[in-house]
Amino acid sequence: MNRSVATIVGGAGFIALLAAAYFWFIPAIETDLTIKAERELLAADISLDEDGATVDFDGRIGTVTGADADAGLSAVRSDVPGAVWNKAEVREVATPTTTPPPEPTITMMRQGTRTVVFEGVLGTEREEAAFFGAAEAAGLEVVDNVAIDEEIETDTSGIESIVEPLLVSADESEFSLDGNIVEVAATAKDPVEAEIIEGALDSVEADGWEIDRDLDVVVLPESVQIEKLQDEINQIFELAREIEGESPNFGTSDDGLNSSATGILDRVVVAMRRYPLPVADIVGHTDSIGDAPVNQSLSEERAQAVATYLTENGIGAERLTVGGRGETEPIADNETEQGRQENRRVNFVVGRSGN
Repeated sequence: MNRSVATIVGGAGFIALLAAAYFWFIPAIETDLTIKAERELLAADISLDEDGATVDFDGRIGTVTGADADAGLSAVRSDVPGAVWNKAEVREVATPTTTPPPEPTITMMRQGTRTVVFEGVLGTEREEAAFFGAAEAAGLEVVDNVAIDEEIETDTSGIESIVEPLLVSADESEFSLDGNIVEVAATAKDPVEAEIIEGALDSVEADGWEIDRDLDVVVLPESVQIEKLQDEINQIFELAREIEGESPNFGTSDDGLNSSATGILDRVVVAMRRYPLPVADIVGHTDSIGDAPVNQSLSEERAQAVATYLTENGIGAERLTVGGRGETEPIADNETEQGRQENRRVNFVVGRSGN
């Protein structure tokens, strides 16, 4: 073998030895450096995962990655001899996302005068039936466009209490539920009906629901209110006369209100609140027992007793005037006890305010 060939063979053998050294010793170096680096990370309270930091070596060149990579690089840079460090690669850790459960939704819409349509999604058939029952109690037919999704966790129990007052007390009304927000737009028929709707909304709001309300009230012309109030008061008294034991009258020579009178006047209070513009002239009457001057005074006192009861129950005194006719205007025979009882009475004459 000549010298040149020997040289070539010797060089090849040396390269083979170097390659063997690389494949045998480099992995060992990487493993040793990784162990040392991870020990320093743990000592710095950095977890060995994506939420903390991980270390990878390519020979002696180390790279730190993870959400806490910057702190990890600081922990290992000076305490792992023999390692050459790349710049840390900060890797954002994806925050787990959870899909919230679906929320209930329902809307109520009138369709003509006798039908109401419900649309939306509720969690149970029981809740659906509660809404429909409230509408049926108002005398309306129900169109059911409501689906059931059992994944809905929100319980709508109690919200259906809004439905019947809206349908009964308002000429126009809209209702919707979206998640935790209840929206109501309505035009109440009169102030009393508005109070009924407001009471239902306040109750639902007290249960923790958010209420977005837009409530108006129909205001009738005073002339219409006068006619309606007079008719309603007349009906109250007529009904009282037809029911045995309920008669709006007084005892003989007495200006005190009996229990039937106060019950009747409670309904008059509601009527006057329903029609807030007119005034009422309260006129007292007596039977023919006793002297005429005494009966005149007694009739005035009876009218005043009625007016006092009304003001104590919320009717403004400026809406009331009092007067008496004594025994001069009987409506029944004073020769019988029944007739005299009917004559011991008060009348309401409704008129325009400011007159």
